[in-house]
Amino acid sequence: MKKSICFVLVLFTALCVFAAGWKPLNMAFPSRFEKIVQDYNLTKTYSDDSITVYKSEDSGDWIYVYNFGDETKNTKQIYTVFFASLGGVFDSCIKYGEFLGPEKTYKYLMSVMSEENYAIKAQDFQEKSGYHWVHPEKAWRYMFILRKNTYYKMLGLEDFLGIDIPEDVKARYEYFSLWISTNKNLPKFDFELSKEYKKYLKEHK
Repeated sequence: MKKSICFVLVLFTALCVFAAGWKPLNMAFPSRFEKIVQDYNLTKTYSDDSITVYKSEDSGDWIYVYNFGDETKNTKQIYTVFFASLGGVFDSCIKYGEFLGPEKTYKYLMSVMSEENYAIKAQDFQEKSGYHWVHPEKAWRYMFILRKNTYYKMLGLEDFLGIDIPEDVKARYEYFSLWISTNKNLPKFDFELSKEYKKYLKEHK
């Protein structure tokens, strides 16, 4: 009887962990990122100066991390892009920062977004910060393009790293790569890109 109860409790706990899924923006927090790695039983399989890859030996789950810039060196722009396919769900998180000055309480103005965001908050991502983006739509567009460019770097390493990028994801990035190339001279490019992305997400649920 006790064994049956213990088994049910373990099974219930496991279902709770994975039924709730995972939140891509949690990858922007080091402690929450580590928890995702542990929850999905991932191990580091590749690492260099800018790229780190975590994979599961028991499933097709993986996380690809790309880092640019160094806060300790006051790099003008810093960003980290996380791409992940976990439990059959693909998503990403990009954490982007612009340098404000070494004397500031927060040296960087930060923002984050996932695959579902067609806009970002004007407020700083960092807690207790009073900073905000003067033009959040431009920051979103810049982050969108940084993420796209980073995606294509990852795509070029897909076979080498042994990761499997879903076909619908490939189709979405191909669509917007072409859309940006075709529409880059639009007078209200930021607005039109956001509008088109929102429309695409709605039509491809």
